[in-house]
Amino acid sequence: MTAVPQEQADTLDAFVGDVRSAFDDAGDYIWKAAKLLEHETREELAKLEAYFPSDAKSRASRSRR
Repeated sequence: MTAVPQEQADTLDAFVGDVRSAFDDAGDYIWKAAKLLEHETREELAKLEAYFPSDAKSRASRSRR
């Protein structure tokens, strides 16, 4: 087996660390995305009365999304 020069090994180690970090970040986002969407939906639904104070039809159509 041929030995890999130290510079290449260091570069590969840095690359693997970057990939692992990116994968961890993506997994964390996927894990938390559903809760984030639920929270944002509740926040926006709470604002409908202020956005459409005299238009119940518009509020109702937007609350079903």
